[in-house]
Amino acid sequence: MQLQSVLQTIERDRTPSYLAAPYPCRLDEQLATLILIHRLSDEPSRVALRRSLGPQHAQRLLRYAERLLVLSLRKRDPALLFEAAMALVLEDLDADVRKTVALLDDLTRACAELAVDKTELLERAARFASPRAAELLEAFARSDR
Repeated sequence: MQLQSVLQTIERDRTPSYLAAPYPCRLDEQLATLILIHRLSDEPSRVALRRSLGPQHAQRLLRYAERLLVLSLRKRDPALLFEAAMALVLEDLDADVRKTVALLDDLTRACAELAVDKTELLERAARFASPRAAELLEAFARSDR
């Protein structure tokens, strides 16, 4: 099954200095595939996928979101912002809620800098989220940040 292969590859990855690694690297590709599987799945499958993720997956998803936010600004690529939001959706507040909140704050600033409608982006991402993650995304979508 492709999902199990992706999860194992993410678990085994030892990319040194991931945030500074050339983009895209193998870990980026595996995390993007994991997010795509999540987006294309029905709701029960998304719930099962989120439950199957361990702490190492959640940490890597946070790092991926952080990396995408930096790259979106560096490359002036708004599409990376939605991918960063989806990484946070899939991480599902499991690794570090404070880090997730900080990244959402960074995401809203990046949206402003790249002239992206943060409300539309976060509401679109929230449609794929668990209820608790959706609530946080929607709060940021409505905020004046």
